Amino acid sequence: MGGCREIIVSAVSAARSQRFGKEQNTGVYFLTTLILCAALAVSSRMGLGQNASPQMPPSFDLDLAAAKQGDIEAELRVGKSYYFGANAKNGKKNPDEACKWFERALEKGSKEAGAWVGRCYVTGHGVPLDVTRGAVLIRSAADANEPVGLRFLGLMYLDGAGVPKDTSQALVIFSRAAALHDPFSLDWLGRFYLRGNDTRKAVPFLKEAAQLGDQWAELRLGELYEAGDGTSLAKDLPLALKFYIASAMQGNATAAYKAGIFCENGTGTQQDSVRAVQFYQDSASRGFARAEFALGNAEERGLGTPVNLTDAYAWYSLAADQGNSSAYEHVIQLTSHLGAEQVKLGQARSGQLKAAIEQ
Repeated sequence: MGGCREIIVSAVSAARSQRFGKEQNTGVYFLTTLILCAALAVSSRMGLGQNASPQMPPSFDLDLAAAKQGDIEAELRVGKSYYFGANAKNGKKNPDEACKWFERALEKGSKEAGAWVGRCYVTGHGVPLDVTRGAVLIRSAADANEPVGLRFLGLMYLDGAGVPKDTSQALVIFSRAAALHDPFSLDWLGRFYLRGNDTRKAVPFLKEAAQLGDQWAELRLGELYEAGDGTSLAKDLPLALKFYIASAMQGNATAAYKAGIFCENGTGTQQDSVRAVQFYQDSASRGFARAEFALGNAEERGLGTPVNLTDAYAWYSLAADQGNSSAYEHVIQLTSHLGAEQVKLGQARSGQLKAAIEQ
């Protein structure tokens, strides 16, 4: 999986360096490498392949080793890994560990670490809730023009946490952070202008956020290019797919599902049910109900994967448990069609998949 990780990084970097343009070779490379690597990752995570054994990513191991030696940047990266559950052990969020590493970096004078510790206190993640203490740390970072400090200060004004709720003030602060290339703030400004139906103003903010790796900006750009607005933004399905894939590769379940739909229907790319199933697996492995339904449908009909009614029953059951009415109807139909023994197997498989998703 280490080799795949390097390929993924290369593919994402190549695409972003070309500003998600229409170069014909980028799309092919993007689809081929990212989907194949995603399939390996999902197979390991969900127990869909042989000899599956989750491993900590090499980058996390290296960061952890460097952090233990007192490297401030590594301490920050390890803290973020635990905070978001990305690249950390078992892919789980661990706010206690996150805050511990942020505090170590703060002790060495890192203003960004101070902003993160402040956020932990404001939200009560990993430390006892203490909005006043958190606000002091965040303001200190913001006063030093630290982008993350400005980001969290903007959120405080949005939420009314420790300060009076003030969207106008939040807008001013997010604009300051965006000028310093903070991806979250850029995405927030993009969303702000989208809510006002001003696509022309929104898109530049979203594009910069996407180039900085913000998965939500990538998802939103995919949606924008999928629909077009008839005036300032032309519909561009291949470009929409590239943004969906970029977002999916950072763990965005909605984007992975949408990429699967594009591949299944041949939208913006050649029709490919196998690729579609791989994206559905990635999305479903994160508990996305529509992807679970799509996988059940693929397993039932043999689209991109051999017919497997046991697994179809399992995926439909998971989607139905989340309120998907179509999935519930398919569970009823399969229950009447399958024998009691096969229904039992389907229920057991559903439990296994649910445990893997929640791990």
